[in-house]
Amino acid sequence: MAQSLGMDIIAEGIETIEERDILIRLGASFGQGWLYSKAVPLAQFLLLPHQFLVKKQDAA
Repeated sequence: MAQSLGMDIIAEGIETIEERDILIRLGASFGQGWLYSKAVPLAQFLLLPHQFLVKKQDAA
């Protein structure tokens, strides 16, 4: 229904790669859960984009 309305689907509570793959096949656009990261304090969460940028630059 969400897809027919042009809405993105966000799946929550993804814990395994198998769950992720099923949700992708079912049309989920985004997802969150323990597969990607455990719950973290806000201060640590705000540092995540910087950590990914540093890793990307180091790989170049």
